[in-house]
Amino acid sequence: MNRTTFLALFGVAALIAAVIFGLRSWQPDPPPRAIAPTAAPTVAATAPTQAPATAAARVRPSFDVVRVSPSGDAVIAGRAAPNASVAILDGGKEIGRVTADGRGEWVFVTVEPLAEGAHDLTLSARDSDGTETTGERSVAIVVPSRGSVLGSGGGPLAALLPTEPGRAGPNLLQTPGGGVASLGAGGPRVTIDAIDYGEKGEVTIAGRGTAGAALRLYLDNRAAGEARMDADGKWVVRIPELAPGFYMLRADELGADGKVAARAETRFQRDSMVAFAPGQNIVVVQPGNSLWRIARRVYGDGVRFTTIYDANRDQIGDPDLIFPGQVFAVPKTN
Repeated sequence: MNRTTFLALFGVAALIAAVIFGLRSWQPDPPPRAIAPTAAPTVAATAPTQAPATAAARVRPSFDVVRVSPSGDAVIAGRAAPNASVAILDGGKEIGRVTADGRGEWVFVTVEPLAEGAHDLTLSARDSDGTETTGERSVAIVVPSRGSVLGSGGGPLAALLPTEPGRAGPNLLQTPGGGVASLGAGGPRVTIDAIDYGEKGEVTIAGRGTAGAALRLYLDNRAAGEARMDADGKWVVRIPELAPGFYMLRADELGADGKVAARAETRFQRDSMVAFAPGQNIVVVQPGNSLWRIARRVYGDGVRFTTIYDANRDQIGDPDLIFPGQVFAVPKTN
């Protein structure tokens, strides 16, 4: 992707951020919390202080991971109160609803792809007691036209934005290059960079994070392995046995207090190692890959992605939507 295209995409996202933040900045500051006089009776003094404490303890819905394919299909994950009903809204219109699990974690996959252009995603959650809460941050997404994606090798852009004055600044979640980014509150960041298969069928997953930090890997919210970043911030986890199928792959970097400091997540397909025809090489799809990028690397020309698509039609329903871990035949050409 050339610099002009990247600046154009980032400029659109920055404009969205400025517009959204500007529109919301007029909201008045919340009124100061009332302080009960010291001379008030015990009952009168304790009653007003319980409600603010309950409100402060309430968990507001939040985004953890946002991944958008060039075709507009999105995987969105986050947190809310345990068992809360979470609504995902685009420009105020609900596009889906999921229920958080017992730990407050939720994952949503769009049914209909996001249209080309700009989107403003927000969250609303209904707790078990019926109380509605909204998220403190939104996600601005730019889905470029199909022509710009294929012509430049770029892709969608996503940025986390504050919805209220005085909150943290914007945080870039997905670059037009398709990188898997994580939420680290402007600090630690962890990535999932590579997936590979060994000779005995084991799956090796690697990435980067903070040097010396601990990491836990999850498949469908089940622990799959642990590692510690080396001096260069690299980590590797090997999974000896994994049945073929689709999984949600998650990497959590842990801070010194044992809590999650950064997270990266992507959908992952464990493919069977089928026998390919003579004269064909194979490639394991990596996070951030597209058929265009694979063809450009293998053949030197992204337009030849149709060669790979034709050889793997049984695995690829949509050439704009492939998953890390898939194994494709790459035919040799003259």
